[in-house]
Amino acid sequence: MKLASIALGASLALGAQPAMALVVGYTLEIGTNTNLPGFTLTNTSDTAQITGFRFTVGQADGYNFDYVSSFSYSPVASHLATIDVGDTANGGARTDEFVLSFTGFDPLEEFSMVADVDPDSFNDTVNYNTVFWNNAGSVNATMEVTFSTGQVLSQTAPDPVSVTPSYTFSQSSAASAVPIPATLPMLGAGLALGGLLLRRRRG
Repeated sequence: MKLASIALGASLALGAQPAMALVVGYTLEIGTNTNLPGFTLTNTSDTAQITGFRFTVGQADGYNFDYVSSFSYSPVASHLATIDVGDTANGGARTDEFVLSFTGFDPLEEFSMVADVDPDSFNDTVNYNTVFWNNAGSVNATMEVTFSTGQVLSQTAPDPVSVTPSYTFSQSSAASAVPIPATLPMLGAGLALGGLLLRRRRG
């Protein structure tokens, strides 16, 4: 019965394995040009992909995003962004938010872009520091990142203590539990039964 006992013990050990503790997270850097701010989104997750990114303009009563452009990926051609809400034409459809979806956006990869901030109905030079935040009591900009685990991390940007060339925002959370596949305990149980039958035949 020794072989059967070993196999059965392995089966029980497999069945008792805890879920793996993983993390989903991102870092978003905003800045450089005050009228055409750059956005750099980095996937800081352990294993999960980023599948979506949403950013609101903040002071929506009076301002919007005229267009988004200059998409770049690091490593090059490592993933792909698709515009779900927003426009790429200067003077085209204006929106109070832009929403992107991604394929293949793996951990440690980066996505960069720019977004033009304008008044609602015409083109003008606008400083995003008085639209995204420090906007006389209007709601500040919000950011939302979706992951392949189904989790969504979001936050509202606070008013900065001082105006700087760029700002960095980060969030992370424990990833959804990844259970041990049900087939593994079943495999262990099969090994135990096989060992028991083998022992009986030899006996």
